[in-house]
Amino acid sequence: MRDTKSEFWAPRRLGHANLFIGSYERAADYYRDMVGFREVYRQPNNMATFVSNGNTYHDLGLTDIHSRYCKPGQKPGLWHLAFEVENEVDLVDGYNRAIAAGVQFQFTEDHDVAHSLYFKDPDGLLVEVYADVMDEWRAHRKGIINKEKPKYIPLLAGQIEMMFFPVHTAMPHVKAGKMKALAVGAAKRHPNAPDIPTMNEVGVPNVEVEVWYAFFGPKNLPAPILARLNKELRAILAEPDVMQALNKSGLDTESSSPEELRKIVQRDFPRWAAIIKKNNITSD
Repeated sequence: MRDTKSEFWAPRRLGHANLFIGSYERAADYYRDMVGFREVYRQPNNMATFVSNGNTYHDLGLTDIHSRYCKPGQKPGLWHLAFEVENEVDLVDGYNRAIAAGVQFQFTEDHDVAHSLYFKDPDGLLVEVYADVMDEWRAHRKGIINKEKPKYIPLLAGQIEMMFFPVHTAMPHVKAGKMKALAVGAAKRHPNAPDIPTMNEVGVPNVEVEVWYAFFGPKNLPAPILARLNKELRAILAEPDVMQALNKSGLDTESSSPEELRKIVQRDFPRWAAIIKKNNITSD
């Protein structure tokens, strides 16, 4: 008989499998032509591609044996299996109980559309347990994606007392009563969380830490092309469907001119450069 007290999660399904393969580009073609999978997105910086049969954004992950995730001499084979739990509350609740029971985790990752915990089974095989945190992955996973993944910190597990969270990640837990929102680190209240005061309103002035996303092009982009791209992108961001999708993810849509973006970069670059230098922050 199983000891149910040792169970930390109740996965709703086997979410996906990740394989180490000899060539991720060749493997993408093979699984498309032979099995019928569709390539959803590719990460050239990680030498990986993710294919789907329609269930998730990567029903099968294909990582090249020359990827930075591989050890020297890595052979093709299974990298890890991933099990999906119902929601992030269940994910962190299980994490909390696993930590209390002495379970050792290898690492955690914030995949934007999902949050993941990684540990090893008795045979040393890597296991992933994750929860999706966005309703519609198709809006966030397609084409070519190159970016670093931040470490996921399960705040609800009681490992830390407070932290800054993206609004779209924090609000489900706030509404569920699992987390208390103290303030937003912006000059004005967030439209998706109008009842949460700003840091200035609660008596902590001069704290404005806003995350912004922008489109960048080559340094010597001709002015006519720059103007055309800016016009088209602003029109796209003004589309009701685009605004609704971004706002649902906790993003406040706001367009700008190239000069306005340049001023934002010139404002933020020295600020964060000074913080990085003062605290000896590295990318390790």
